[in-house]
Amino acid sequence: MNLKKVIYKIKRSIWLYPALYTIFAIFLAGAVIVVDSRIFFDISEYIPSVLTTSTDLAKTVLTIIASAFITIMTFTFSTTMVVLTMYTSQYSPRVVENFLTQKSTMKSFGIFVSGFMYSIVSLLFIREILTDFSILAGTFGVIYILVGLISFILYINNVETFIQASNLIDRLYDKANEDIFAYKKEIENYDSIGKEEIENFETKIGIKSPSNGYIAEVTYNKLFEIARDNKVMIIFDKVPGQFVTDEDVIAKIYYDRSSELMENLSEKIGDCIDIGHSRTEVQDFSFSIQKLVEVAIIALPPGINALTTAIHLIRDLALL
Repeated sequence: MNLKKVIYKIKRSIWLYPALYTIFAIFLAGAVIVVDSRIFFDISEYIPSVLTTSTDLAKTVLTIIASAFITIMTFTFSTTMVVLTMYTSQYSPRVVENFLTQKSTMKSFGIFVSGFMYSIVSLLFIREILTDFSILAGTFGVIYILVGLISFILYINNVETFIQASNLIDRLYDKANEDIFAYKKEIENYDSIGKEEIENFETKIGIKSPSNGYIAEVTYNKLFEIARDNKVMIIFDKVPGQFVTDEDVIAKIYYDRSSELMENLSEKIGDCIDIGHSRTEVQDFSFSIQKLVEVAIIALPPGINALTTAIHLIRDLALL
């Protein structure tokens, strides 16, 4: 697995923001503890007294904050499960990913988890030696809980927006329209050719799929460089979104006798093709359209509201 595939999977994972925010919270707690302990340096005279509290008060505040964050996390998790269940039953299982991969949702989770982590780490390192000092740990905890409450309000607003059918349809339409535009922009970078130009090449080599699964992404820029450097033509028989096995020929290399092919050319071309276990919307705009189709099919049973939704979806599909 190359670095690009790893980075892509990390970006699509739901734990990215919680992990990043938690690491930030641990470093913040460590920095505050270093300042409060005055082990390496003492900057207390530069800190306004209004920002510091006693050790006992800081412990009380951090305990309350930790309890508040764990309660918010529990409520948020329960709400998310309800939304996912509703998406699966009323719309389509395919649209669940659209909610989970929303940055606002994952950032909210990250703030809640990191706020709890900050409070716990700060409580762990508040020692008796600090009882004679005024410390900052409690103040930063209060700031953290304020940020968490704002994030919680935004999360509730996002959930309220996401569960409305009209908003879901608009987001799916915008996503599909964006994917189609990106595809059109991509193919404009390359020239189109006819069958008569292919016939000028004397030989061809079949390129098999690197593994079983769906074609998720093709690195066209790198393929273009390979084709240009080797004076060959690479023609794909499969497109992103199609399911292939490791025995399927997904592309062919056309070349003539004057072409000087590099070693392991087939392997280098195979490295430009990302095969996944499920379909994605990266280069497969038809998958975005399929989500709209599935929501429209579910909305077709008799009912005034459902049929109105289906008609709206059909109009969006016609535009796409």
